[in-house]
Amino acid sequence: MLAVNVQSDIKTVLKKLSAYDSRQMPFAIAKALTATAKVVQKDITTELPTAFTSPTPFTKKAFTI
Repeated sequence: MLAVNVQSDIKTVLKKLSAYDSRQMPFAIAKALTATAKVVQKDITTELPTAFTSPTPFTKKAFTI
């Protein structure tokens, strides 16, 4: 079983950054989380046949971003 837990105190961090940085930070965080999710999706899809004997196409496509 895979468990992902992401915690942050982003409001405190954003207060300490300049106005430009604080506008870019949400975009950078979203981009990083999306890239991480894509890697995890690929890994889960690759490992799926080891967890299930004959996964159906429906099961193979169950992990979306």
